[in-house]
Amino acid sequence: MAVTQEYIKQLYIDEPKFFQNKRLKAFEIFKTLPKLSFRHGINIVISPDNLNIDEIHHEGSIQSLNAKGENVEILSLHEAYNKYPELIEDNFSSLVSEEDKITALHLTLWNKGLFIRIPKNTQLIKPVEISTLMNSKRQFEYILIIAEDNTQATILETIKSTLEEGYRSSIVEIIVGNNSNIQYGSIQSIGKNCYNFSINRSKIGRDSHMEWFSGTFGSKFTRFESASLLKGEGASTKNLGAFFASGNQQFDISTSAIHMSPYTTSDMLIKGIAKDKSKTLYRGLIDIKENAKESNGYQRQDTLLLNEGVEANAIPKLLIGNNEVKCSHGATIGQLDKEKIFYLMSRGLNKNEAETEMIKGFFNPLIKKISSKDVKSYTKKMVMERLR
Repeated sequence: MAVTQEYIKQLYIDEPKFFQNKRLKAFEIFKTLPKLSFRHGINIVISPDNLNIDEIHHEGSIQSLNAKGENVEILSLHEAYNKYPELIEDNFSSLVSEEDKITALHLTLWNKGLFIRIPKNTQLIKPVEISTLMNSKRQFEYILIIAEDNTQATILETIKSTLEEGYRSSIVEIIVGNNSNIQYGSIQSIGKNCYNFSINRSKIGRDSHMEWFSGTFGSKFTRFESASLLKGEGASTKNLGAFFASGNQQFDISTSAIHMSPYTTSDMLIKGIAKDKSKTLYRGLIDIKENAKESNGYQRQDTLLLNEGVEANAIPKLLIGNNEVKCSHGATIGQLDKEKIFYLMSRGLNKNEAETEMIKGFFNPLIKKISSKDVKSYTKKMVMERLR
């Protein structure tokens, strides 16, 4: 069924006018946007086979995602609007706009909404847990998190599916107040024939820290973006990620940090495995604005290839608008060291055991950087499952 303006009006007739107007505006923009391009440079193409974005339509009613946590407020987006209309209007879609057909379609058709508010002066001991289940062939998720001043929290999202085929689109927006420390981990292991588009963005206040972690393991095609807007002076961000691509999987992973104020810091590290006939692309950006003096940015990406016939690319990018900063990047693409494998085998391991130990060692620098024990243990578990 083709999406039309009347279809959208009827579909969401009972929701607040604010959301209805947002949907209709996004749909009008969607119709004007050009066809999606998955080409980067001359020879790099990470493209979802047989996907026609113009044929994607709504499926299922509006509902909330499952989440639980102590000393936090968890509501559906509609409930949140009824309780905090000004807060929602100020922050919903404040970091994500109709930038391309994917985001415009998402803002038109989102059907699973979640709002989490971490009240001022709250330090959470246990993580907030979000259980995302892809149980419809067309799923559009929207998570808005408001972390008020002087808060500390870890949020862990696990993303699974009951389907082998489908289309999943996700947007997470996190607004971090001043003097706060927020960690958000998302581990995705959906069906191997699903398309997956995810955008995670945060705005970080004065002297606050935002740590992102992403684990990309499932889907046939994933385009994942994680970005931090360092808005307040002294803000910092850490952007970490692990992926394991096999078969014909294609992963396009991008991280970015936008330094808007002085004395801000960003640190990015993405490490991944590629095997069989998979294709991976990492795109990194550090953008230091003109008034962001004394800022420090670093990005690194490492991919380990387990066989020939794999395609892996990295495109790091630096935009420097101030001379009083430190900024650097690095990227490596390599294979398992045969001499090290031979050494381990000489100490009693078989070849498979030797390769497994080397892969665990490859991920160790990333695991050590993760602050949350829950995210660490879950990531280790997923890597080991993929190695079996």
